[in-house]
Amino acid sequence: MATTLNELKQLLAERFQKGCQNGAEIIKENTPIDTQRLFETVRATDASINGSVVSCEIVLGGKELYGVRREQDIKKPVNYAKFVEMRYGFVRQSLGEVKQNIINNLEE
Repeated sequence: MATTLNELKQLLAERFQKGCQNGAEIIKENTPIDTQRLFETVRATDASINGSVVSCEIVLGGKELYGVRREQDIKKPVNYAKFVEMRYGFVRQSLGEVKQNIINNLEE
């Protein structure tokens, strides 16, 4: 039985991660672009299994990058996703579609 449960957890982790990766792409499509640094940092983490918990995160920022559209010769930390979200609400606007995409991947 333990093998079957572990296989189920692994399957859920894979599908959850795929849903989060697709969700990150949805958020990316709605990310305001200035230098394009924030856009370049939107991603899903690898799914992890810890006991009975399967987790995966969609992350914005947390890297240091050169600008793509402007400031191409300047490397800066991308630590301002919260402020861009407060101003534009691009993540909140995407949540319904992200949620549905994750659910669809789990139901496959």
